[in-house]
Amino acid sequence: VCSGKATIKATSDDVVNQNSFKVAYELYMNGRLIGTREGNPGTVEIKYMAPGTGYMGARAVYTSEVTGLQFHSKLDYDQVAGALELPSPEASFLKGQYVGGAEGYGVALQASYSVESDYVNYADFTFDQGEAAELIRNEHWFAGTNEACATLPGWTYLADENNFKPENDWSTIISKENVLPVHLTNVVAAGEDLEDMTVSGTVYTMYPFLIDPSATFETVAAAAAPAARKAANEYVNDLGDDLSQYEVNMIPRTADVSGLILASDAVTGIEDVAMDADADAVLYNLQGVLVAGEPTPGIYLRRQGNTVTKVVIR
Repeated sequence: VCSGKATIKATSDDVVNQNSFKVAYELYMNGRLIGTREGNPGTVEIKYMAPGTGYMGARAVYTSEVTGLQFHSKLDYDQVAGALELPSPEASFLKGQYVGGAEGYGVALQASYSVESDYVNYADFTFDQGEAAELIRNEHWFAGTNEACATLPGWTYLADENNFKPENDWSTIISKENVLPVHLTNVVAAGEDLEDMTVSGTVYTMYPFLIDPSATFETVAAAAAPAARKAANEYVNDLGDDLSQYEVNMIPRTADVSGLILASDAVTGIEDVAMDADADAVLYNLQGVLVAGEPTPGIYLRRQGNTVTKVVIR
């Protein structure tokens, strides 16, 4: 948890009184209104602001005591820097191949991921190619079709005995295993020729911090000695048990990854795996998750033996 102090120079009392205006001051943090104070605000302290570099701003709001009409001054910003250093992730492209067949090709890729930080954090990712970037995990159709990706030597997928339920915390598994296996869907349409291609993306480490969107101003005497720095757990204790007034503000740190996908190295994965053609058909949704029970109307991936097709259930 961080805090920041700002001294706001108030409007001249002569200007306000002569023109019959009431004045209030709004304080912003990274573009968000977090408090309003009437009268001369002096020096104020805002707690639980976002860590790292940010912008604290203020503006005056004038209300005419005669007409009730309002107008405001220009929003004035100044840069502030929190004391916390949030490490960026380390990530690199390990391998990638076209995977598909007559229905078109996606890209299966694997990247490394690691971050050293004492703060709670979560992994995330985006890629520039394909319609979607899917994490390859237990019940993803790609892992199942390729018998644990056996057709791609050295590949792994994320495994969890509970299939990441009930918390769906695949992010922790990424951090633990230091690997990010991803399937990019519909990269090359059916009938199009494969060409060498560079895929690129961004790997994120997301740090969650609390921010109070309705924080009140706390006036601090200008000559007061700075308070002793508190330990992180003391700040947490200050928050109390009820955190409903706070919002989670995710602070990202990023690393870019990119790698070359060779047309000559394409794998028609579903044809390279020896599977029982008479096996029962199974359905996956378009996010690659196995459908249990009766499917609802929609578009699904149907796998039976060596064959994967898209089907529409109405």
